[in-house]
Amino acid sequence: MRIVNFEKGGVPGIAADDGSGWHGLTQREDGFPGTLPELIARGADLLRTGADLLRMHSIDLNAVRILPPVPKPPKILCVGLNYDDHLAESGLKKNFDATGAFGPWLMTPDAVPPGARKLRIQGRLNGRVMQDASTDQLIFGVAELIEMISVAMSLEPGDVIITGTPGGVGVARKPPVFMQPGDVFEVEIEGMGLLSNPVQE
Repeated sequence: MRIVNFEKGGVPGIAADDGSGWHGLTQREDGFPGTLPELIARGADLLRTGADLLRMHSIDLNAVRILPPVPKPPKILCVGLNYDDHLAESGLKKNFDATGAFGPWLMTPDAVPPGARKLRIQGRLNGRVMQDASTDQLIFGVAELIEMISVAMSLEPGDVIITGTPGGVGVARKPPVFMQPGDVFEVEIEGMGLLSNPVQE
């Protein structure tokens, strides 16, 4: 299930897609459940909301302006060096605590065999593939990050956790590659969709 936050002619809207196409409502229509940020803030069941939206009329995403899921998150938390290949290209190594003889190895909910949580991620600059990885390269998975961060601070609805970037970053290339005005960078996550953003000065 995918849910998108959009506006059309200045009117907020929300739509969902389960693979059968986008369906939803605008704020001016009966049955509008609220914007995505409002739903997140009140802890709504987004799967149920998405299922309800699938029964509404179709939405052409090319005819609307897609908005960020959370335009003003309370916190944005960035996790650095969380992909194996990016760690390697940075010249750093993993550093784990040691355990003594007969000591336990603690297995977190995300400590699963490689490939078990695999979701392909690709970054392209002007059509050129710069990053090509999968989520089984994450050093700390999503559930594990939430658990660790929650120990240090309180997380609120709408907080955004950025889980890191795969290897292939421009500054680590030889010669280095930097984005310029007029460039277009795309990020595609298999099964989720594509983000395409132009670079402006």
